[in-house]
Amino acid sequence: MLILQMCTVGICTNPVSDNLHYNSFKECAINGYNRSIDFMNTIDENTANIQKPIVRFWCKEVEVSNA
Repeated sequence: MLILQMCTVGICTNPVSDNLHYNSFKECAINGYNRSIDFMNTIDENTANIQKPIVRFWCKEVEVSNA
């Protein structure tokens, strides 16, 4: 499961999860980088330079039930 958190000027939002199942850590990490890039591409350069946003992410292993 990918968990994302956005921070600007030292203040971070609550982490949010995409609640998706990934087949590997690599797949999850690549999606985290891509989502971070997508987010940064939505911000204009002036805002980015002032707010200095960063996107933190991590991948959490979760058990999948076969019910």
